[in-house]
Amino acid sequence: MRTPFSLFALALLAALFASCARPGGEASSPSPSPEAVPEATYPWKPWALLKTGEHPLWFELSGDGPRLIASPGEASLSPYLPWRLARHITGLGVWEDHLVMTVNREGFFVLSPGTGGAALGLVIDSATWDPYTVASFFFYQDNPAALLYRDDFFIESTAPLPSPRLFTLAKGEVQPSALAIPALEALPASLGW
Repeated sequence: MRTPFSLFALALLAALFASCARPGGEASSPSPSPEAVPEATYPWKPWALLKTGEHPLWFELSGDGPRLIASPGEASLSPYLPWRLARHITGLGVWEDHLVMTVNREGFFVLSPGTGGAALGLVIDSATWDPYTVASFFFYQDNPAALLYRDDFFIESTAPLPSPRLFTLAKGEVQPSALAIPALEALPASLGW
């Protein structure tokens, strides 16, 4: 689905880094090799190594994660989904040297600094997040966090209410982990979020 915010946010991100390459200096590829980024340096699932240059990179969010496209005009049209159910960047924040984004129905994307560029890492749990909407992106105890909810207004979902409702990203973790915030845990799940 072509959404202005998704394309804008990814274009903003891509404007910082202009060419995507694998370690051998090969040209960009829609499905970069995971070996492109050393795991010891970047604990999150690597997707692409971004190098600085003079042309922006454009990505669209698909069911298979980000997909490199030549321009916004090349974005594919997918079946209509209401905004709250579409894959798009829902939040963006700076976490020490990293740029962290939450992606609706996916998980976290992390842009990490490296020599001569940056690595785009995926910290996804789409099996858990897919039926839900990211209600909020925030920092809790200095770590990025996301609050999920089932959006019954737009779709009659057979999915149960999200449990857990909160996820956080911790350094060195390869998956988002459940988060408990006492003030929110006191609210009953029957409220629908």
